[in-house]
Amino acid sequence: MKKAVAMTLTLAMLACSFSACTKAQDSQTSNSAASSSKSETAKSGSTTEAPEKTETAGDEKLKVCWIPICTGIDYFTPIAQGIEDLCGELGMEYSTVAPDVADATSQIPYIEAQIQNGVDILLIAPNSPDTLNATLQDAKDAGVTVLMVNDDITGNEQYRAACSIGCNYDELAEVMFEKLAADMNYEGQYVIISSTTDAPFQNNQIEIYKSMNEQEKYKNMELVEIMYGNDEQNASLSCAENAMDKYPELKGMLCPTTVAVVAAAMAVSQRGCADTVHVQGCGTPNQMRDYVKDGTVSSTTLWNTYMEGYAGALCGYLIRKGEVDPATDESFEYDGQTYEFGPNGTLYAGPPLELTKDTIDDYDF
Repeated sequence: MKKAVAMTLTLAMLACSFSACTKAQDSQTSNSAASSSKSETAKSGSTTEAPEKTETAGDEKLKVCWIPICTGIDYFTPIAQGIEDLCGELGMEYSTVAPDVADATSQIPYIEAQIQNGVDILLIAPNSPDTLNATLQDAKDAGVTVLMVNDDITGNEQYRAACSIGCNYDELAEVMFEKLAADMNYEGQYVIISSTTDAPFQNNQIEIYKSMNEQEKYKNMELVEIMYGNDEQNASLSCAENAMDKYPELKGMLCPTTVAVVAAAMAVSQRGCADTVHVQGCGTPNQMRDYVKDGTVSSTTLWNTYMEGYAGALCGYLIRKGEVDPATDESFEYDGQTYEFGPNGTLYAGPPLELTKDTIDDYDF
């Protein structure tokens, strides 16, 4: 059942500049910093346009905290910037904390601390699809609005209000697998280099790769091994090197993690075998620019990471205000931009973003 989204945002929107984070899509490009990163085509759905925003005195600031999987991963920087910018626009208080390592339980004490600190909105890139369940329930019981960002807790969606992802991840997996297949001329051996064995996003991507590999079109491609680099550069590089040593006829490496795709490209570049071993995966433009431009990889695919954080924080705000319900709404509109929900309260920040020699210099994140 469609629900009209009556949005009455009351805080004045502050100007924010993020030209280093995004590129507008197609003919929707604008010189306005706000509109340039928020342009995307919306499908039909239950959408009500937000009215003009006006200043209202006396509102208590909402406290927002962002918890990525761990510290030290550049990929999460534009996500954090998107969250922080949205908080600035809507007068919310922003903070971020993270564990030093990405394991299944490392985020739990940070979530517990934020509950004690009285946080209103928690945005989390989860390290596990189920290990956080009890702690997330504690947060909900304490009145915290909990959202996942970048990864979801698949199968345990009842422990969060919504999940903001960069694009339809099933579509992303299909796009990346097809690109690797085309590079390999639809035949030969390939490996997958993932992050951890428990990472929900990567595991979902891998299942889609396997399913596609069973199709007639890809029958001459052989997945010989799934390797795990734990989202560590050196470990991922070792995976790539070991794969080429172990499988002399290897033709491809598919990497659903920004750490592994850089490591695989580095290994191929160092060995000078880009003509025979092809790399595809999720890579940021700044990480992959040199490898794309020198032909080590034909392209890399990702999404607008800035908008992933921005849309997630916006969704959390509107849920908190009672103006959006991800369980029933198909979409909502804010500042001229339409944001769509998929199944189970999944919010799509935009389409998959292909970065080629011709387009990669248009992006800086």
